[in-house]
Amino acid sequence: MPTAKAARRPRADPAASRQLLSPSQLTGRYRALTLAMVMVLAVSAGIYLTFKTRAATVAYPLKLNANQRNLVDQNGQPVFMDIDTAWTFLSAIPDRAEADAYLDARKAQGFNTVMSFATGFRSKNATKAGIPAFINGDRGKPNDAYFATVDQLVQDAGARGMQVLLGPVNLSSNGTDDPDGLPTLAQWQALGTYLGNRYKNFDNIIWLMGGNHDVQQTWADTTDYTPYIDAMANAIKAADPRHLMTYYPAVDTYVLAAKPWLDFYAFQENRADSSPYSYMRVKGYYEYAPVKPVIDLEPGYETGDALTGATTTPYMVRRNAWWAFLQGALGVTYGGNRATWAIDNDGTAFKWRPYIGLGGDKQTGLMAAVVAGYNWQNLTPDSTHQVVTTGYGTYGSRDFVTAGFSPDGNLAMVYLPISRTIAVNMAKFSAPVQGYWYDPSTGTVSTIGTGFVNGGTKTFATPGNNAAGQSDWLLVLTTGQSGAGPAPAGTVTPRRGVF
Repeated sequence: MPTAKAARRPRADPAASRQLLSPSQLTGRYRALTLAMVMVLAVSAGIYLTFKTRAATVAYPLKLNANQRNLVDQNGQPVFMDIDTAWTFLSAIPDRAEADAYLDARKAQGFNTVMSFATGFRSKNATKAGIPAFINGDRGKPNDAYFATVDQLVQDAGARGMQVLLGPVNLSSNGTDDPDGLPTLAQWQALGTYLGNRYKNFDNIIWLMGGNHDVQQTWADTTDYTPYIDAMANAIKAADPRHLMTYYPAVDTYVLAAKPWLDFYAFQENRADSSPYSYMRVKGYYEYAPVKPVIDLEPGYETGDALTGATTTPYMVRRNAWWAFLQGALGVTYGGNRATWAIDNDGTAFKWRPYIGLGGDKQTGLMAAVVAGYNWQNLTPDSTHQVVTTGYGTYGSRDFVTAGFSPDGNLAMVYLPISRTIAVNMAKFSAPVQGYWYDPSTGTVSTIGTGFVNGGTKTFATPGNNAAGQSDWLLVLTTGQSGAGPAPAGTVTPRRGVF
């Protein structure tokens, strides 16, 4: 979460209305309201609401692929996780009309995952319509009436083909500094057993342990929370062995590498324009043992960098995302304005509308559609510069080029953050090559040429400024044997216009 040092987020307002509607109450009147709200926010934000053209139905729950680098669905189809941070979505959204509007807006942008904590920031005090999350404040005794509202939101996401990265409680707000005190081991275990049993039959979830906090030390807090996290994680896994699980830290998850419940690594950078850059953090995990997929669960938030105070632009957002992905990340995460990550935490309905469509969200959301035309799951980072041999910039700087290359010699994707000329070793390809430039700010694609000889060295120079006025570009080189390639119209879009 975008917090500097030990700063903590405010509690949810227990006096605010939190009434979620039952399915029978969600009549045509409310569905009409949802559609109207989505249309209004789309027009105001300049979003063209569309549906995915190339995305197949995902068979949840997800699982690790054979090489332990990416995620696939139950049919073995690769899934590029495009995550939106909406930390209080499950605990503070006032009704399903607003929830549906938010999910529809994010789905239209291309996101397929929402990340949220079931009990908000302060688990003992989190409520919806005055309903406590726990009976008599005992965090080992979850309240069925409360979690019935969480059920509805997870189901609503599933109805849209989206999944929920589901956090039980936020450790950052439920540790030793919590005025309610640290839950006991028995409470952690009881909550884990309850949640595991409750959600084991919900296909579209991934478990998210922790919460903006490392298990052994976070800033001045030196408490070792490992036994507590183990108690909950193991209890969840005992009841629900079929869902993946990860950990959301303040910094890193290296110390948890050997935990059998940790299915993939995650880290938090929370900075957008200063070192260590996202590709540097991903590289460390990609080369770590045991091998597991990795993702940055909290990059720099678009409207502000919590660690440095710098303004975070759409360019910085998409640059960090492409850097991370082509260095080996399993997907990408987007963080926006507080109005979206603390969605309706203060009880103000639809306050997020002006902040949907800032630029970085649309550009992050379209990434899954850009890569969908190719067998991106086969990419391995070109860390030793066997493919891009010159012009790749300086490691540890803003000009560094990240590239992924498939071992079968059929595909290379190269992200160039600034205007430059690179040299590519064409002998690495298995057949003659087709080349494309993608504008990462719009998804627009143009053909460079076809039939490039797969031998010798060829240079590629970025084609000036993109539509956003910056000079970053994505270069795709393919033999045509690695997926369907770009859309025939020349523009890759994750959706088809409906309004």
